[in-house]
Amino acid sequence: MTNKKSEKKFEITEEQVKKLMEVLSKFDVNIKVTNTKTAFDGIIDALNTIADQREKEFHPEGHPESKEEDLRKLQDDNDSQWQRLRKGNFILNSPDMPVRNLKTVFLTDKELEAANPNVADKDSLILKHAQEHILTYYGVDVPDQDVQACHRIPGNGSILLKFSNRRNNSAYSKLVKAVKTGGKAGLAKKNAKSPAERNAVEVPNFFICFHLTKRRGLLVKHLKQLRKAKTINNFSTDQNGAIAIQIVREGDWIAVSRKCNGDDDDQKTLYPAEIDELVKNKSKNNQQ
Repeated sequence: MTNKKSEKKFEITEEQVKKLMEVLSKFDVNIKVTNTKTAFDGIIDALNTIADQREKEFHPEGHPESKEEDLRKLQDDNDSQWQRLRKGNFILNSPDMPVRNLKTVFLTDKELEAANPNVADKDSLILKHAQEHILTYYGVDVPDQDVQACHRIPGNGSILLKFSNRRNNSAYSKLVKAVKTGGKAGLAKKNAKSPAERNAVEVPNFFICFHLTKRRGLLVKHLKQLRKAKTINNFSTDQNGAIAIQIVREGDWIAVSRKCNGDDDDQKTLYPAEIDELVKNKSKNNQQ
């Protein structure tokens, strides 16, 4: 004779049902209860309704629904937020490059202190040093009061300059324009009337770029390689961290990153492999 295991009955009290109904009512879901069975059925239906509502809120119509696309959107959102924090920042560069026989124009901290023995504030020495080079090579006079921070950063000859005053006609707005033209040397090359005159322009070992996130910096590095290989004609960056490419000369400019001001939330910030695919497809279309 075999012993049958007694089945445990799951019971719910009227008081427990009432508490569940109160919780569900907070989600705008009301159930009608006449007995225990209808209580269970109603609760299951209510939970399914709540789950459907939350799913629609998380995946509104017209937006990505796959986990991969959701993750990608979060990556782009995160990068955009970090880029926004870099608004108003410039990176001053003058690396030592023995292979090209180039030496940095920046003095070391010890050299600056030795040249200015009466100045105790090292940061003020670095700011003055940066101001001199910006005026010399980019033609912009940067007042002390317009600067929030100026200090060296890790890297081969790099200084970060952060502006507090970004109003129109400020030193910041003038430097933005100067950076986009490549400084005095870039403007001279642009205005050259002949190839010989263009080649005669002396390019200093000093250049300024907009402060980009690591992800966008790697993207720019990839675009430099594509431009050097003549796979693309040119690319551009701006003070909002926006990056665009021009595949063929006189062709349209194509945005390949999201701006940090929130004007183009549907725009993706592309990865190098996506850039390669974009250029490949565009080139095919141009040949047809």
